[in-house]
Amino acid sequence: TVVPALFRSLTRSCRVILGSFLTFLKIIDAPRGIHSLSKPEGRSVSLACGNEGKVVWSKGADRGTSAILTAEDGVITQKHRADPGNRYRVLADLSLVIVNLSLSDSGTYYCNNDPVVYLTVYPAPPAAQCLCNTQGFHGSIPVCRGESGSGLLRIRQGRRSVADYAIEFRTLAAESNWNLAALMEAYHQGLSEELEDELAPRDPPSSLENLIELSLRLDNRLRERHHSQRSKGGPLTLPTSTHLSNWVEE
Repeated sequence: TVVPALFRSLTRSCRVILGSFLTFLKIIDAPRGIHSLSKPEGRSVSLACGNEGKVVWSKGADRGTSAILTAEDGVITQKHRADPGNRYRVLADLSLVIVNLSLSDSGTYYCNNDPVVYLTVYPAPPAAQCLCNTQGFHGSIPVCRGESGSGLLRIRQGRRSVADYAIEFRTLAAESNWNLAALMEAYHQGLSEELEDELAPRDPPSSLENLIELSLRLDNRLRERHHSQRSKGGPLTLPTSTHLSNWVEE
């Protein structure tokens, strides 16, 4: 048993070394004048565009470019290639997010036909052990946090809107290797006290996207209520959880 284990360890090490060497060669060959980015396979990445309104994301191919998706106002309006695993997504600022990276994702990415980033995906190193506990938003589901993504522990909504908070959180989440429970726990803890109070009596959403969507609706309703009361010049009173639930479900 010792020899096979040693052989597997050496094989993984050689694979990582070879991957690093190939990454170095690819970076040298990267087109000049655009940002270069390197990520291990299996992780996620967020690629910024800087455009507003409508964008078309594409990837360099042998004969020009190959379209990935079209998005407008933070929403995907069309996917130009099969995506059964929903690996291609967009943020509210129209950044392209690619999850579960593979080696074939390496290449130049274009936003509205402008090259914006050269991505290199290299073989992932041996998986590091996650730090897990069972105390959190999901109760008994293990919350596993890897070494990356420490910024997720510090990010807070503060006085800004949930929409702005969610954009920054999604960007950091794409750079992390945390599991779903850990991401939902971090997002929940970063919300304002008002929203935490409103979420407390509810059943936990089944996914991070559902949690973000619910918090967005609650935040919008709270802000509408605040604005209405300020316009009337009356004392600021917050709706109860029951009333706010009725608002959100309308």
